[in-house]
Amino acid sequence: MTRDIRLFHHAGEGGTLGYFDAQLKYRDLEADETLETSVIVSLFTDKRAALTDPLPAGETFRRGWWGDTFAALDGDEIGSHLWLLAREKATQETLNRAKEYSLEALAWLIDDGIAENVQVTTFWVSKIAGVMGITVEITKMTGSKERFNLIWNRLLQGEPSTAVAPHKILSLESNQDFLATDDNQFLEQ
Repeated sequence: MTRDIRLFHHAGEGGTLGYFDAQLKYRDLEADETLETSVIVSLFTDKRAALTDPLPAGETFRRGWWGDTFAALDGDEIGSHLWLLAREKATQETLNRAKEYSLEALAWLIDDGIAENVQVTTFWVSKIAGVMGITVEITKMTGSKERFNLIWNRLLQGEPSTAVAPHKILSLESNQDFLATDDNQFLEQ
């Protein structure tokens, strides 16, 4: 059984991304027995761009997490290159790159023997608004499956807003940073 600190999404003001944070429960950090935190950290941490990676317009910083400097294995880095898609056009090519970056970021789950299989589906929730959806389905070594629906709002403007819904996506409020699930429950903020 996997046990991890549970992360909560706190929406930002004025349509900004906001942040993920841990919360206390009974004088201890709230825990979760799913892979949700692993998925959030893997996809929403900015992995350092290679010198050959084209940066989004106006960017000069290659980002990355400082802790990767002290990785136990050379080249072992945390995060994804999804941030490189900021300001990209709503095309099939962008969806293909998002899928590739997501699979790359989650590959460690298979390498470390936590998952047997990881599947990623990318789609446009709204091409006009630049809202991309990513569905991640993880088959654990036990055969059980976990599914996560993730959304990037205003992807084309370079201000991705994110939320994680362990349920089917029902709706997205255009001016807010939250999702409603199939049972009309809003995600925690």
